[in-house]
Parts: sequence; C-alpha cells; structure tokens
Amino acid sequence: MSSASFRPKESPYAHIDAQHKAIGAYFFGPQAENYGYFKELIELIINDHRDARQAYHPDDGVFVTQGMQSSPPFWMGMANLRYGVEILSNILKQHSAPFWSPRYSAHMCMDTSMPASLAYFMTMLYNPKNVAIEASPITTELELRAGRQLCMVLGYRASEDITFPNFYKGLNMFDSAISHSPSQDSDSADDKKVPLVPESWGHITCDGTHLARNLKFYPLSLLDAMEKDSELTPILEKFEISNCKGEMKLFKDLSVWELLNLRVPTILEIPERLEREFSVPSSNLEKAIKPFSIQSTGQHYLERKHGINKPIQYIVSSTRHYSWPKGSNDIVNVPVDNDGRLNIEKLKTLLKSRVMDAEGNELPEMEAVFAVIATIGSTEKGAVDPLDKILDVRTDFQEKYGLSFVIHADPAWGGYFASMVYPSREELPFQGSILPPERSIRENLVPTLELKSETIWQLLRLRDADSITIDPYKSGYIPYPAENISESIGIYGVEGGKPGAAAAATFLSNKVIGIGQDGYGWLLGELFAQWSAMTENEKFRIEKIRKMILDKNNSDLLKNSEAMKLLGEIDVGQTNNLNKRIVERLSISLLKDDSADIDLFLTSTVFEKEHYGDCAEIFKERVGVKGAEDLFVLRNVVMSPFLTDGNFIKTLAEKSKEVAAEEVKISRQLCTITEKKHSFILCGFNTHYLIYEPMFWDASCRQQAILHVKLSDNVVKEYTHCGRIYPSSVIRLITKEKFFILRCTSEWNRYPQNSVPFYLFGKDDELHIERKLVRGPNIQMCASNIEHNFQPPIPEPELKTTLTLVIKGPYGIPFRPESDKEGNTFPFKFKQSFAVEVFRQKCPNPISKGRVTASGLDFFMAAPVYIERLSALLLHTFTQ
Repeated sequence: MSSASFRPKESPYAHIDAQHKAIGAYFFGPQAENYGYFKELIELIINDHRDARQAYHPDDGVFVTQGMQSSPPFWMGMANLRYGVEILSNILKQHSAPFWSPRYSAHMCMDTSMPASLAYFMTMLYNPKNVAIEASPITTELELRAGRQLCMVLGYRASEDITFPNFYKGLNMFDSAISHSPSQDSDSADDKKVPLVPESWGHITCDGTHLARNLKFYPLSLLDAMEKDSELTPILEKFEISNCKGEMKLFKDLSVWELLNLRVPTILEIPERLEREFSVPSSNLEKAIKPFSIQSTGQHYLERKHGINKPIQYIVSSTRHYSWPKGSNDIVNVPVDNDGRLNIEKLKTLLKSRVMDAEGNELPEMEAVFAVIATIGSTEKGAVDPLDKILDVRTDFQEKYGLSFVIHADPAWGGYFASMVYPSREELPFQGSILPPERSIRENLVPTLELKSETIWQLLRLRDADSITIDPYKSGYIPYPAENISESIGIYGVEGGKPGAAAAATFLSNKVIGIGQDGYGWLLGELFAQWSAMTENEKFRIEKIRKMILDKNNSDLLKNSEAMKLLGEIDVGQTNNLNKRIVERLSISLLKDDSADIDLFLTSTVFEKEHYGDCAEIFKERVGVKGAEDLFVLRNVVMSPFLTDGNFIKTLAEKSKEVAAEEVKISRQLCTITEKKHSFILCGFNTHYLIYEPMFWDASCRQQAILHVKLSDNVVKEYTHCGRIYPSSVIRLITKEKFFILRCTSEWNRYPQNSVPFYLFGKDDELHIERKLVRGPNIQMCASNIEHNFQPPIPEPELKTTLTLVIKGPYGIPFRPESDKEGNTFPFKFKQSFAVEVFRQKCPNPISKGRVTASGLDFFMAAPVYIERLSALLLHTFTQ
C-alpha cells in the first residue's frame, strides 16, 4: 500500500464548520469562554450532591450544628481553610503549565474535556474505590462500560449486555438522551448481528499493565492442578489439545516447551472445553487451579519446578516508552529501522536465536517469549510499529519453530486515533473478521484526516492484538490517572483499588463527545489538519524550516542564501546547545518561573544512538548536523483544536521564529572565534599550573590547555592564603585582557568504552591529573597532588612530555556528577583508589602501571580570584 496520505475529493465546509462549533461545547475554553456553562453545571452537581446527603436518613439529625458554625474554633478552622485554598489556588494559577491554551504544545496533555472534568468532580465527591461492587456500585459498572467503549474503538468484540443491566436502568437513559450519528456506540439490535467470536473486555487503571505472563504460565499451573486435584486427575488420560504446530496430543504428554507455547486462542478455550467436554464448572476449575497459579506460587517457583533455566522475556523496540523498565532482565530490545519503527528483520533474527543455533540446529534448551510489544505512536517520534508484520512473524514462528507469544499493542498515545477510521458502528471490525483496507481507508475517512495509509492499516490491525493499552488521559482529554487495558486474553486485572472518578470521566466523555468519526474522530482529525496546513512533505518541510529559522543572518534572517553553508557546518554539539537554550526559554524549568511570562510552550527529547541506532544518524544528516553526539531535539505535541481559529497558529509561528532567531544569533556568535577573557584553575604548591576551563559551546574556548606558570610573589601569597582559609575551594584565575587560545587537533574522536583518559603532569613529588574532554555535554575533572605507586617510576624528563594516564574500568561514558545510565553512583570519590596505566602520546604500550588515589576531584564551583597579570611559560597545550 502507498504511504501517501488520503484526502477527500470534496471539502464539505458547512459540515466542517458545524463540527468545529460542536467541539467548542466540549471544553472550558482557552479564555474560559464557557465559564458560565461550566459554573452552572458545577452548581447543579453540588446541589445534587447536597440533596443526596440530605436525603439519606434525614431523621439522623444535624451533626454540624449552627452552634458549631457560630463558634470561634469553627471560624478559625474555616478561615484557615479559606486562606489555604486562596494561597494554593494562586500558586497553581501562577506556576502551572497552561495546558488549556493553544500556546501549550509541549507534553501529551491538554485541557480536559468538560464532560470528563465534570464527571470526575461529581464522582470524586462520592469517593468510590473501584475494587469491589460494594465499594463502587455505579463506577464499577461505568468502568466496564468505558472499557466496552474503548474495546469497540480498537476493533474488539464487545457485547451489549454487561453486568446487572436491569439494575442500572438509569445508565440506559444515555442511549436515548444522548444522540449522535450512526458512528456512536448506541445499543441497537444491530449488535446481535456480529459474529460469534471471543468476548473482549477493558478496565480503567492507574498504570499500564497486561497479562501475558499469567497467560504464559496458565498451562503449567493447570497441569500441576490436574495432577493433584481428584476431580481433574481423571481428565489427564482423555484431554487432548493442539500444540503450537497444530498437532493433537494428550495435555499431559505435552513438553514444558509445548505448554509454554500454546497459542492464545487455544489457552483461552481450555476452561470452556473442560466444562463442555468433562462437566467441570468454571468455578470448580478456578478453585482447583488457584493454589498452583503464578499469582499464588510466583514465577520463580514455577520455573524451578518445571526446569525452565532460560529467562522468559518481553521483546520491545529500543525506543519503547520509559515505563518499560530499562536495563531489566525481563526486557529485550529490538533495534529500530530508519523511520524509528521496530525493525522486523532484527525481530526475526532475535526470535530465531532463541530456538536455533548459528548452524540452524534446534537448541537443546530454547527460550520462550512472554510477548512482543508493538508501539502505535512512540513518545518521541510518533512512530508506529508494523503490527501487521509482527502478527505475520508470530504465525510463521508458530508453524516453523513451535514458538508462540502474546502480541501486546501499546497505542497509549495513538489509540483514540482509531476513532478516525471507522464511520459507523456497523463498520467496526472484530477479531477474526476480514476488513479489506482499500474500502474503509479510501471511502470512509474523516475529511480532515492526514494519517498515512500505513498508519491507518496498523490501527485497523489493532483488533488482532491480544491486549492493548490506551491512555484516555492523553488523546482522550480525560483527567489523570485514567488508563485503560483492553484484553482479549483474560478477565482479571492485576491492579487493586483505583479512583472510580477516572472511570466515570472516561465513560461520560466518550458518551458525550462520541467514539466515532463525528466525535473523537473529528476532534483528533482537526489536529492533523492544522499540521498539514503547515507541512506538505517531509523534504520540503525541512527546507522550509532551514529558510525560516536556521538560515538567517543577524540583520535579515530571511534572505541570507549563504547561511545554508553555515548550517551544513554546524556540529551536533552546537545544535544541541541551541535547542537547549530555546527550550529553556519556552518551558517551565524552575518553581519560581511564572507561566504567564512564557509565550509558547515546547519540550524536548534526545535521539540517542543507543536506542535509535542508524535512524538517529540518518536524522542528523537530514537536518544538516554533524558529529557523534546524541541529538537533542525540540518536540511539540499539538492537542488543541483551537489553533486555526483566527489564524492563531500564525501568531505562534511568529513567536517561535522570534525566539529561534534570537538564539541562532547567539549561536553564530559562539561559533565565531574571537579574542576573549579566559578562565583558569590554579593548582600545585611548589610548582604552579593553570588548567584552562573550556566551554564546548563557544568556539573561542573549545580546547584544553595546561600551563606551567611563574606567579608573582603577591599572587603566590594570596593563593597560599586562600588555600589555607578555604582548603576545599577551587582557586579560579580570570584574565583581564582578551586574547586567542591556541587551537590544536586532538588524537581522540570519541571516548573509550572501558577506561577514562586523563592528562598527567607535574613533578614526581607533586603530580596532577585532568580528564581529557572529547565532546560535550560533560564535566571537567582534575585532582592535585595525587598519591601514586607507579612501577617503574616515571623519569623526570618524561613528565615534561605529553603523558596520558588511563583509569581502567567500565567508566567510558561522559560522566556527570550524578548516577550514570545503569543506575550506579558517580564512581570518582574522595580518597578512592584506581588501577591505572600511563602512556606516551600515540604510543600503544604503557610505560608504567600502578594505582593512584585522588585526594579530591574538583568540579570548580568556587568564586573566582582575580589577578592583574599572568606571566606564563607554556609547558604543553592539549587541545580538543
């Protein structure tokens, strides 16, 4: 299928205008335009809640009496309450991010819809806890109904009747009182026409989870239960089941590998088959299996009992959401392709390595897989993994290798966009049904839609995933903490109590706005229409950005044609610094920041080589930057449907252009080598050295230098005095005159992976080290008067040459004074000893080895000490 975006042949402007006006009724408004309506509904809610309290056993009498209310302690308590409310309200008003404004285009959050906010508020007053019916009689039902709504959006089969339909007659009033076009989820007789396929379900959570692990171990637990339970034991000699390759065997004769790799539908039909074929009631089966289930025994017990020695793991793309634990032994990363999507060929290679050796022979012990995760809309890039191909890969590995796994789709951000695809309830697909893509994609799209056909197809294939995570609080405009797990693989969640208000908010917002094309489909479609008005195709868009922002000179940023050449020469470090300065101006970074002072909100992310691989490098080439450093990029997420009103988007574009132009001007100045004042760190007692303080973002200061200096007597006296009074302080010298620093070429182009290089200088009785800086961001580290036991000792003449001291160990990353990426604490500490080797310049063999102990590593945070004149003798200069 073509990746081109589909647009309708005609544009029904009257319909567009009507839909946009309807969207205006769903939000409080960027300028509180619907304040009157919102206040009226809040008063209605409070009045109804008052009536509910007063109507419940009014004969109990009044508890908060007029006497209490007229007493000084009551007045004091109420005054404290009023004061606290006013203070907190003012703090929130001044310092909160204005999610409700079209000017906010940072994180995946926006103004919550009025139906959601009102439902959350009214339900919060009743404080239901969705853990059991008795604690939340209404909101438990609302949660199931909200889950049903989302199952339908995602293409899952959802029945018309869910729990106690006669008891909850009031909820059925929604279906007659709230009307939409046929795209809504109204209860109709047409529901009975859907094919008889497995029932799905959904529930609201506070965090994203799914049940692949429980499903994977269910057959093992069932086998254990059958061997012990008197009612189930006779079944062992009769119960046949199809293994992953389709071969019928007695359940008891299946190997552990076969039990771990039964297909999902095969596992799901086991309880029904046992009841139908052997008259084992589901309640009896549940009771028998409970002592042997993974929830009761734990995963490690089942692994030990059944001889599972290799870890069962989840497989997910390397750009997964941060909620998937990084560095966990349960997670295996698959590299992404050049578009930031899970690389299917890499996935196949990884899966094959778990069942076959390099020669193509079956491994004696194969490794099972819990699930493969398909991200439908990644956080950083909005990339959509090829779910359809992942489904095909599973089928292939089931048939060839007997390897099966759950497929979990993660459209936490992109799930609601499925509402843009289906025009009516009758068109909603179901698992196992066939939906020709050309028919639905070409003929039935919201006119504003600008999704690629490939993305649409992945949304259509959501119906074939075993479980799905969708976050209503993102593209559903629902208050936190509403998340949803839609399942076709089970009926029990793993979460305890959660606020019933989130379920009520999700249900009412879905019901009022609607879950079809004329509801959320239109709302989300408008977002894409606004972007398409600014963007034609990717190549043209990049060129346009270059011309509008990055290619401007100081006097006329729009017309300098030679700026293109400058752009091509900018390295990634300079680009990162530019983007960081922009995002610092367009975001709240400190509590003291006043949101009213920020005209436009953006956020940022990092395209890390570790996670994006070649995709990151290709992206850097496309935007015209060079260098091995990870790329820091600006990120904006458009969720406001009001951007195009009055061409407001032009106002925001002009503001972003203004900020970028000012920061580009600074960047150009920093990229120009000029005479500057320079800062040095003074070290040594008998012999004095100046260690230059480099600044990676300033071309005039982008080097390292170590100077052997002769200081005047008064400077030595002042230095000695400061060292005695402030022994742990750093003495910084700043020149009063401007001059150039000599630039040379470094022999390093990247940091070594298993060591940290330092410059070694001084005399045998007083040696110092400074870390070699290769690229930023980084920190400068040095230590004076190190303790050492070099063998053989380093001769005095050698110390006058360029020597490199290398600390061995797994420290080869750009260290900062904080925990590293693996969660370890900062390795360089006071009096810590390290094994080292010493090398001559460009010599591969060490001239000495031993251990060094730093009396302290300085991070140069002390106030500067000025001197009038530097009389320096250049000993050696090292330059990046």
